[in-house]
Amino acid sequence: MIRLNLIEAAGRVNASGASAAVIELGTPAVSGKKKNRALSIVVAALIIIVCCCAYLMLIDVPKPLEGKIPPVILSVLGVEDPASSGLSMNRTSAQKTSAGGSIEKQRAEVAEEVARAGMSPERIVTEIRPEALMAPPKKDDYASFLPMEKIAYQKALSAQMLTFINTVTPSDINFSDIVYSAPDFYYMHAEAGNPSSQKSYLDRLRAASTEFRTPPIPENAPATEITAYGRLSAKPQMPAAPAPLVKEAEVAAELGALHGLEATHKLRLAGWDRPAVEDRGVYRLFTYKVSTNADFPAVQAFVDALQKSPVRIGIEKLEMHAAAKGMTSQFTFTMYVAR
Repeated sequence: MIRLNLIEAAGRVNASGASAAVIELGTPAVSGKKKNRALSIVVAALIIIVCCCAYLMLIDVPKPLEGKIPPVILSVLGVEDPASSGLSMNRTSAQKTSAGGSIEKQRAEVAEEVARAGMSPERIVTEIRPEALMAPPKKDDYASFLPMEKIAYQKALSAQMLTFINTVTPSDINFSDIVYSAPDFYYMHAEAGNPSSQKSYLDRLRAASTEFRTPPIPENAPATEITAYGRLSAKPQMPAAPAPLVKEAEVAAELGALHGLEATHKLRLAGWDRPAVEDRGVYRLFTYKVSTNADFPAVQAFVDALQKSPVRIGIEKLEMHAAAKGMTSQFTFTMYVAR
């Protein structure tokens, strides 16, 4: 049937004298397939290139390819060829870090920096000791002290303050007020025998103080009057370890030991029966405000004995005032009691 149709079509061509156009139906399909195949090859090549670049950036240059990849390509990717950098590394045993490098590589870089700084690794290890890194920070601020550290500081500073005043004060200085307040504040009001003694005494106080002040003297005040306040610059030697908090059952014993110091130095303090108690969570703060009519030498001896004793009671404040007969002193004692 097909043969007959072809013969008939050929006859029509010969009869008309013109040739009919031949339409090739299979050519566009074959061309499309070739284009799709070429596009697939290009995409596959791009995927392979991207994977290779990612491998080099994340995993580093494989050992079989060391020294064979052009340096220009590696520099664009930010990858270093171990063969060109002189690093000899066992890829199978090198430990990888989360950043993609190796511990051996980082150690080599640290060693290079150390050598460049002119310091040997032995010196660095000697200077940076683990125990120094783990040591607790040094506390110089009274507000950051632990409760029993504050007690030790109060005892030491109050004794140091009275010793300092007794040492630098000449015989022609007559006090009317001396005040000490923890941690190291002082105030004093006195009168000197002459202007020269007044100036000399103020110079001594200024040399041993920080934040030293001398407020203006009133017009009707004597020319030799002394009013000064500041902070004692010298700090006491603190114990290596603070004493433990006083237990509830030990309160009476601590007070008894303090009363023993009173009797030894012929000092009678009144007002122990009315303490103020402040609850601070894990401990309570006992505050005793007591007074005595003892003279300055007796008070100084008592405070010095308290500082040297193991009694866990501090002096938060001491006020000494001139009286009609002698002087009066008011102590503010503090004791921290565990709950």
